[in-house]
Amino acid sequence: MSKSLIEYRTGFQQTLLRWLWRQWSTLGVAGTSPIETQNVIDPEALLFFTCALGRWEPRLFDEVLDWLSTNGRLLNGPRLKRLLHDSEFSAGRVVAAVCSVLPKTGCRLDWKIGPVEPGPEEALFYGADCRPLPDYGARDPEFLEHGFLRGRLELRHYSKPPDPARPACLWLTLRSLFGINCRAEIMLYLLTNASGYPSQIARDTGYTQRNIQDVMVDLAASGQLRTTRTGREVQYRLASPLWKTLLAGAKEPPSWVIWPPVLRALEMVWLRLCDEKLGALSESGQASELFLLIQRIRPLLGRSDLGHVLTPESHGLGADYHATFMRDL
Repeated sequence: MSKSLIEYRTGFQQTLLRWLWRQWSTLGVAGTSPIETQNVIDPEALLFFTCALGRWEPRLFDEVLDWLSTNGRLLNGPRLKRLLHDSEFSAGRVVAAVCSVLPKTGCRLDWKIGPVEPGPEEALFYGADCRPLPDYGARDPEFLEHGFLRGRLELRHYSKPPDPARPACLWLTLRSLFGINCRAEIMLYLLTNASGYPSQIARDTGYTQRNIQDVMVDLAASGQLRTTRTGREVQYRLASPLWKTLLAGAKEPPSWVIWPPVLRALEMVWLRLCDEKLGALSESGQASELFLLIQRIRPLLGRSDLGHVLTPESHGLGADYHATFMRDL
């Protein structure tokens, strides 16, 4: 792999890990200072992304497990399963291992993600050079059952519950209020968007359209939603602006971001940059692979209205595509 691409990979990794630390700190993980972001945090998508990228940051990985031991009940198990299937995150086996560990930490879950696929034993953590880190001390039996080698898990129990005053925590705040069900997601969507169709809300939140449709009909019957029919589709919006004042406080609600495709795209990029086969190619071969990688993630970013950040495909593969790739990412 070229020296410039190795240096870029290092910087890209550091950027992603800093971002992960800030996201989890905002949710209550003990670590770096939280951020006052206006982007709502998607807990399930963030967990999948962390179970992939966090393997390069063992301390963050274990602090997230610490947070889950206290707040894991706020996760939506069925939604985790749907995201794993629909978004094709790579860390299904790691998430399954994490879910099997949580009951041992005192976290009560009424759902479980079973092993995704059996696989050979491998190190759980990696170093900055993308090589496996050797496990240390006695191996953790729960992770070993899922094929991952690591030392025994020891939690510090420093994590805190999400702060309802932080706009970025609104997703979890609404779950505390409405329960772990699609009502919380519907209210979140309508608080952060002017209106929405059931099919659109289902697609963007990771639910089935039937579930969303049935619940929205019930919510509309309460008089707290207004409807507008366009052809065969019914558009819904909150009936009163007081909902935003009540649920978001004096601050504006956070911005809505469709996180799963964005984080899956970044995950794909990171895993490709760590692939030894990419490093074995010539510079022109690497450029071709990076160009193809960008074409694969382009539709994912487009789903979150971020496709414009990439150089148009019509510009093609030039001699300096390494620079184009680095600039875009």
